[in-house]
Amino acid sequence: MTVTNGILNFVNKREIQDLVSRYILALDEKCFNNKIFETIFAAQAGVKLPSIDSVCGDIDTIMNLHRTLLSQFESTHHMSSDLLVAFIMLESG
Repeated sequence: MTVTNGILNFVNKREIQDLVSRYILALDEKCFNNKIFETIFAAQAGVKLPSIDSVCGDIDTIMNLHRTLLSQFESTHHMSSDLLVAFIMLESG
């Protein structure tokens, strides 16, 4: 691995960590607004959760899915880990 590849891997991992952190914060704070979700999801995105089939759609569809699913909970406390990023990086190449 060259120095350039090492730096690129570090930057990619950091970007994934930032994205996961924004996602978790939005969920736990129940911050469902387009401005936030546009920094997390593409204009057309898909979500696969263990409790439901895959859902694909625009930002509003994805945001409303999360709003609906989390409305049954008074609060949530999601956690993230660098391990998740390592698995994503290994799977993608």
